[in-house]
Amino acid sequence: MTSDHIQTLLLCALPASGKSETRKFLSSLAPEDLRTSFKIAQTVQLDDYPYVDVMKKVDAALESIIGTARARMFYPHPDELFFHKEDWETLIHLLNEDYDDLIDRPARPEVDSGRWMCERLDRAREKTGAYQTWGEGQASEGGRATRILSLPEGVLEQLYAVLRPTTDVLMREKYDCFPETLEDKTVVIEFARGGSQGSEMPLKPPMGYEYSFSCLSDRILSGAAVLYVWVTPEMSRAKNIARAQEKAGDAATSANLSLNHGVPEIVMLQDYGVDDIEYLLEKSGVANAVMVASKASGRPFVIPLSRFDNREDLTTFARSPQVEWAKDDVDRIRAAFEHCFGGLTEQYTALHG
Repeated sequence: MTSDHIQTLLLCALPASGKSETRKFLSSLAPEDLRTSFKIAQTVQLDDYPYVDVMKKVDAALESIIGTARARMFYPHPDELFFHKEDWETLIHLLNEDYDDLIDRPARPEVDSGRWMCERLDRAREKTGAYQTWGEGQASEGGRATRILSLPEGVLEQLYAVLRPTTDVLMREKYDCFPETLEDKTVVIEFARGGSQGSEMPLKPPMGYEYSFSCLSDRILSGAAVLYVWVTPEMSRAKNIARAQEKAGDAATSANLSLNHGVPEIVMLQDYGVDDIEYLLEKSGVANAVMVASKASGRPFVIPLSRFDNREDLTTFARSPQVEWAKDDVDRIRAAFEHCFGGLTEQYTALHG
């Protein structure tokens, strides 16, 4: 495979590290500048956070409709951890499906958007093997191991109605925005992974980047590079608190959901108290790259990876409208990206031409 641009850029970091601001800054650059300086073509954006938001809306709706917290399927409470950690993999399968659809460009389903989303959640969970692990239909220590679409039709109709304002937007964003081709595009996929504070390496699956990278489809891995926005866990927690206190603005779009959501403190400590990027770089034996073994095919992949050092907070200014950006801030982040992308693009070119 030969490519004059990065086909798929995995944009990864701890929460509130500056991923969405990084995406916003790069999108502000002229297309020719972006391709020449950073090997990034016109971008198509994917992000797993809107699915987290939908999962929480499903839980809240089911608790209200059925009248008990035992009806929840994903979280015991919106400010707590997943019932079942396998749902970290569920999120990856949703991204895999989004990526496949960018290539295959299926027709928009003639179905209620709420039902469409519930079908997708069930299908992605099925791919993790979790229903077999949990015991179908059983109320376990961690919640209901039940397919959403197995609920009574009357419950589902009410659930779809609650979800519809959100899922209408997500369905429209997905099916109305397919590019004609990905040949001249860079697909940017944003997600965060980690493990419990104080964990030793390697992180135990399904936690951490090592496992989530392995669950990405071969279609994604075959042309992927990783841009990691580097801050300390302590900085991530502090910025997360600050972000949650800001006004969310128009949170109806997936971009605003990603930019403005706050992560609960227990999740910051238990799911994002540490991550495994440094460990993966150290063990790879390849400069500016990590080794990934595809869970689906067993194929090994060398994935170029570079860390954008944001420990001095080069990105917060980009939360403001672009017209308010100061030249000094833009110059600083530009210089940092040029340094960061030097090794990344060199490794990507060596692998892909």
